[in-house]
Amino acid sequence: MLMTSSLKRGLMAVALAGVTTAVAGAQSFTPGVPTPPPNDYCTSGPFSHTAGPVKVHVAVDDIKSGPAARVVIRLYDETGDVVASRNSTIPAGHTLTLDYMGAGRTELLRAQAEITDVRRTSSVRRRAVGQVERDIDGFTIPIDFECGPGETVGGGR
Repeated sequence: MLMTSSLKRGLMAVALAGVTTAVAGAQSFTPGVPTPPPNDYCTSGPFSHTAGPVKVHVAVDDIKSGPAARVVIRLYDETGDVVASRNSTIPAGHTLTLDYMGAGRTELLRAQAEITDVRRTSSVRRRAVGQVERDIDGFTIPIDFECGPGETVGGGR
């Protein structure tokens, strides 16, 4: 069967698109090299704060021999501005704390943390957990939140 020149050009374009897609895919995936796990993200629910200290704790719960993790903790106000932050690389099983005294007025705050495995590998049981501690008239009020891979989960309980 004879092919018209326009049909030949069309088939060549489809073949070229397939080769381009295969090459692009090969650049993003290398056989034998594991894909890095997504970062863990945690976000507390919003909470009101008037006076006294606020502490945000984030722990990397894992076996002691697990890899270190890069932890970034941020405290946001009601407009989405960062009012306090702290970041550090911490060993597996350790906790990082952010301390905040407040602006001297009533604020609506929320805590957020991002956890990145330094070696991009971790044990099966590894997870990140967090807690906000508020001091109200001398009483410490804890608000727990949990972290999930590549997504925001949790909220005050």
